[in-house]
Amino acid sequence: MSLFLTLIAGLAACVASKDSESVALPVDDECTGSDESRCTVALLQNRLQTRLLVSAGWVELIEGAECPSTGAITCERVGAWRHFKFPAGEFTVSRQVSVPEHTIIEGNANPNGQDKTKTPDYDSQTVFVASEGLSDSHACYCQNLERSWEPLSPSNPYHCQDLTNEQVTSLRKGFLMYSNTVVKNIAFQGKDTLRPFDNGALCGGGVFETPGCVHNQCLFPHLKTGDGKPVTNVSIENVRLNDYLDDPEL
Repeated sequence: MSLFLTLIAGLAACVASKDSESVALPVDDECTGSDESRCTVALLQNRLQTRLLVSAGWVELIEGAECPSTGAITCERVGAWRHFKFPAGEFTVSRQVSVPEHTIIEGNANPNGQDKTKTPDYDSQTVFVASEGLSDSHACYCQNLERSWEPLSPSNPYHCQDLTNEQVTSLRKGFLMYSNTVVKNIAFQGKDTLRPFDNGALCGGGVFETPGCVHNQCLFPHLKTGDGKPVTNVSIENVRLNDYLDDPEL
């Protein structure tokens, strides 16, 4: 038993310390007979290999211009389009990910069955999970006025005036959709627990956004997501939100 626990602990440590796209060890195909601990370790390795694809490597695949197939993520080029297919598993989203024109992101299966209230079997789903969420009600988010319906005055200042595009990208974990893009058959789990006071005018963010101004009235031209230009032909299909983690605050 002690050897078995040591193997499990060592495998867990390997997962925690690696940043590569797939962190599991090769699975021993000869998982037969009465060696229960060996079979259990092999099963755990296989599960980790398909579930813990948490590195940032997938982000570079999407935001790049090429169409490589890396590990379990495949890419097929059809004309001008790149069609990425993701396996079942968890993929960490640490910032807003740009989805370039003519890009398709497709998960393993439609997470929504005939009964939309029923939680799917997430072992067969592609799930994108925010690395962290917003919990500070005083966070600098959109650089709005404290009372956006009133003009600027000494008694009605901006919530902040030091917001940067880097901070905007970090706060808005999700996908920035350019023209001619598709995301389908995925689940997304956010981790924001509130909407900050600076977002009283509803200036974002969302899991799916398009390029544009950060401020709700575009008063700060330097603050924008992407190139700031309008988009066309964006399709979001078969997406499920925020019931992957069993946390009532999310």
